[in-house]
Amino acid sequence: MKHKVLCIALSAVVALGIAGAAAGCKDVEEDLNNIKIFLPFEVVDGYTSYNELPVYQELEKRTGVKVEYTHGVYNDIQQMWTGDYENYDVMIISDVQVGAGYPGGIEKGISDGVIWDLTPYMEECAPDYLKAIGGSYESVQKFTKTDSGKYAGIYSVPMEEQGPWYGFVMREDWLRAYEEAKGIIKEGEEVVDPVTYDDWEAYLTYVKDNINGGKAPLFLYYTGTDMVGTLNAGFQVSSGLYLKNGNTVAYGAAEPEYQQYLDKMRDWYAKGLIDANFFTNNEGSESQQPQMPAMDSFDLTTYQYTPAQYAAFPMIYTYIHTYEDLMKNNLGPVYEALGMDVYDLRPVAAPKQNASDELHIRYTEKSSAYAVITNRVKSEEKVRAILEWFNYLFTDEGALLMNYGIEGDTFEYVDGEPMFTEKITANSEEPPLNFSDAINKYCSLNFCFKYDWTRELQVVTDEEKSAMTEVWNCDNSYVLPTVTLTEQEGKVSDLYELNLTKFKDEFTVNYIIGKNTQSFDEFVATMKATYHMDDLVKVYQAAYERYLQR
Repeated sequence: MKHKVLCIALSAVVALGIAGAAAGCKDVEEDLNNIKIFLPFEVVDGYTSYNELPVYQELEKRTGVKVEYTHGVYNDIQQMWTGDYENYDVMIISDVQVGAGYPGGIEKGISDGVIWDLTPYMEECAPDYLKAIGGSYESVQKFTKTDSGKYAGIYSVPMEEQGPWYGFVMREDWLRAYEEAKGIIKEGEEVVDPVTYDDWEAYLTYVKDNINGGKAPLFLYYTGTDMVGTLNAGFQVSSGLYLKNGNTVAYGAAEPEYQQYLDKMRDWYAKGLIDANFFTNNEGSESQQPQMPAMDSFDLTTYQYTPAQYAAFPMIYTYIHTYEDLMKNNLGPVYEALGMDVYDLRPVAAPKQNASDELHIRYTEKSSAYAVITNRVKSEEKVRAILEWFNYLFTDEGALLMNYGIEGDTFEYVDGEPMFTEKITANSEEPPLNFSDAINKYCSLNFCFKYDWTRELQVVTDEEKSAMTEVWNCDNSYVLPTVTLTEQEGKVSDLYELNLTKFKDEFTVNYIIGKNTQSFDEFVATMKATYHMDDLVKVYQAAYERYLQR
């Protein structure tokens, strides 16, 4: 069915901030069936645009709307607001990733006349989007609005809260060998997960001394932590901004608990338990984000891939069996010839100081990217048309398409439920696509729609499902939610946050490897005096208090 503007016309012309982009828009004629969208990420390998992907071609057929997608990177988007944004009706941006959003925040974009205030149009043009928000969990209901209650963007809305998708795994064969040697378990009994830092240290030490030929058995990121704070969670502190005791914004690296964490990592490093060159573990990363250990480097001397040298390392839950399959497919014959078993990976919870402790820091899935309509759009009619197109992605039919693809191709109904076909679950292309890549190619992952994360459970093992829903799970009451900064607060953040983070990471690494030139107290004093830590905390405290009032 061709796209039609179904919204009831609003009686008043809505002025778009001080620029008045909507002024006189009743007389502006625009093509309602063509939309230009900028996306701050690259398309799947082998394609240049979403326009080439089957699911987006099907979306065009169903809506009658021709969408021209332009792909870039976040470095590009920082320059978009100097004028390039005027080439696009819609910008996919982020306030979570520093430098990716509108300078001064989304409400500043509205007052500048660059971004449309969508509030007057939402009830009539995006009812399914509003319904999805209302049916989601509390934090979604909060962050999809601004502090003043405006709808300024269209977010991805998860159907239900997702558990932690990232945590540590351990080599189960090495863990079993350690526990049998120490009398913790008998041969054939189920292994017991290490719980405390002392438990972890005992296991890592045994592996280094008795199994791994003296190689450091723990993989650590170049920042001296891990991506989502697993290793420091036991000290109830984040490395950056967090909610101290669950109610007050603080900068974790300045807290005494962070020094306790650093002392622990320093001790482990000195004992040879941490990779001596951990601070290079993001080399080759275009995003400059911490990387998991590569799984494609084979060592003929040890008959192991790179991750095999680690007794514990971080992992995305959907990759656990990918790593295991890689070993079985490539090393199986070698291991069999040597009379060895191919190892399995065992998800383990973050270490604690005491077994009875409760953890309050974990990464939670947030909808950080969202769509805004720019002042390239001159008429209210075009705003309504764009909103109606987005709204389709939140209908049952649209959400099914964006989550599962095309019936008969990428999914079939089984007992009334959509189930992926082998095109997704057991891809036979050459080279074969893993599940994540198949989803990216034939369905949708990086867009603004009603997101059903439970689809991923169709292809994960029971162990992987348990990792996300049970083993890695803890509350996130100390995690700072997604807040909105005012124009002035945004300026403070832009001036200080990146430099403060860089200084903190450098000190963290040098402290762990024993090359720090400052004491911890001097480090904290420098963060305050030189890097304006207190000013940054004050900004986020104010933003957090406004967030609570939404």
